[in-house]
Amino acid sequence: MLIRGEIHMENERKPPLRLLQEEALARRLSKNHPLLPKIHSSIEKRKAGYRGELNMDYHLTFLPPKRYSIVRVLHLTDQFPFQIDTLLLSSQLIVILETKNIYGKLFFDKNSKQLIRKVDEVEDGFSNPTEQAKRQSFQFKNWLIKHKFPAIPIEYFATISNPQSIIKSNDEKLFNHVCHSEHVVAKILLLEKSYSMIITDEKTIRKIRKTIIKENNPPKHNVLKSWGISRTEIIHGVECPKCHRFPMKRNYSTWFCPYCMAVSKEAYIQAIKDYFLLIDSFITNKACREFLLLSSRRTSQRMLNSMNLLKKGSTKSVVYVERK
Repeated sequence: MLIRGEIHMENERKPPLRLLQEEALARRLSKNHPLLPKIHSSIEKRKAGYRGELNMDYHLTFLPPKRYSIVRVLHLTDQFPFQIDTLLLSSQLIVILETKNIYGKLFFDKNSKQLIRKVDEVEDGFSNPTEQAKRQSFQFKNWLIKHKFPAIPIEYFATISNPQSIIKSNDEKLFNHVCHSEHVVAKILLLEKSYSMIITDEKTIRKIRKTIIKENNPPKHNVLKSWGISRTEIIHGVECPKCHRFPMKRNYSTWFCPYCMAVSKEAYIQAIKDYFLLIDSFITNKACREFLLLSSRRTSQRMLNSMNLLKKGSTKSVVYVERK
């Protein structure tokens, strides 16, 4: 019997930071910007990946209750940084899941260690997600050793979230580590029969989980630098939430769109979030006024205070930072 304890969903899966950054970037570039088509293409790929991960989360709800502690989207460091999409912890077994939302005929080649996707007679090559998951399991094993945790057995799966994708391989053993997302629970339950020995207790599992969350360190991307875009190309002002044009005008306590006549009291919130996503990790009153095209320092201060931001410094040197 597995040690029974309340299943713990440690963290809610949120849209990837890079996706949010690129969406903000697409909003604030001119409609004829030469990089916009490529940015939109990147956004769609990242959305597909995120949908695949959400689909995986749904299927994991069918695991027997009180069996695993589930932690999602980890960025840890062994000798080198590594990322894990989904980690399942128990007293007998740890499972690492690498999820891909790829459509088409998928061929996992034993010789090249490559994933080859075929759609309409066109072939594309991808990194092999089973090799990624295998590497992650090795790195996480080293991470456990480094922190002097028990050597709990680690298994891994690459899961394909698109049920229409056809999975083939010239290596029969590969199917021990790859499946459609909807079959992963059955695979895990089958694995459990081979790992009946209790390695540690729930107190240690909670300690592992706590240490993971403490050391989780998502990378910080400079999306403008990644795309070779200057700050001067970023459109300032508040976007109309209805017609998506810039800028809205401030009329007393309300934002007014001169194009579609929409009004909003909270349209400025997304603008300040866009600043954090694109420009810097902190914002001053002056920077807020310049970005939102405001003239009143007091109005800008009220807006910043309304967002429950962390204030650092005092008087004119105060800066505002998003809370984690």
